[in-house]
Amino acid sequence: DVEAVSSGPQLMVDIEAGAGAGERMRAAFQAAPIACVVLRLASSPGDEGGLIATAQKAGVAVVIADDVSAARRLKADGVHLSQGGDLVGRLEVARKELGQQAIIGCDAGLSRHDAMEAGEAGASYLAFTGDLDDQLDMIDWWAELFELPCIGTGVRDAVVAMECACAGADFVSLSIDHALPPSEVGTLVAACAAAVSVTEGAAP
Repeated sequence: DVEAVSSGPQLMVDIEAGAGAGERMRAAFQAAPIACVVLRLASSPGDEGGLIATAQKAGVAVVIADDVSAARRLKADGVHLSQGGDLVGRLEVARKELGQQAIIGCDAGLSRHDAMEAGEAGASYLAFTGDLDDQLDMIDWWAELFELPCIGTGVRDAVVAMECACAGADFVSLSIDHALPPSEVGTLVAACAAAVSVTEGAAP
C-alpha cells in the first residue's frame, strides 16, 4: 500500500507511457526518492509492462490511470481513478477486480462530498485537482480532519510543490510532460524534493 511518512510528503510522478517514457522515469528515480508512479497509457500499446517492471524493481509502486483491466493484466500495483462519473462506483469495481491489497487512488477534484464518500468506500488515497488556491484549501481541509493520505496533483514546479506540502499533502504528484527531456525531468524532481523537504519537522 502507499503510505505517507511522518518526516514529510513524498513525491509521485505522473507519466504518460510512450516514446522516451522509460528515460524520463529513470531520470526521476535518479533525482530523488519516488513513492509511486501514475502511469497513463498511450493511445497505441507500447512497453508499459517494461515500465512497470522497471519501477517495481526499484521499489516504486505503479498505478494505472483509469484502466482496471490493464492494471490487472500488466500486474500494476493498482489504479488511479480520475474525478467525476460515479467515483465510488468505479472504486468498488476496481476493488472487486484488483483485490484488497491493490492501491485504489481516487481523484475527488474539488468535491468534499466525493472525497468523503470515496474515503468511506475504501480509497487508498484521495487526490485533489483544480484551481491551485482551491486545491490547497481542499488539502488543508482534508489533512486537518482525516487520516487517509491526500495528494496535491498537477505540480510542475518547486514553488507549487512546497505550497502543497505546507498545506498538509502527504504526497505531491509531479506532472511529467511527454516532451520533457530526461535531464529536465531530473532537475524538476530534484528541485521539488528539496522544496518539500523544508516542510519536514515544521509546526502544523
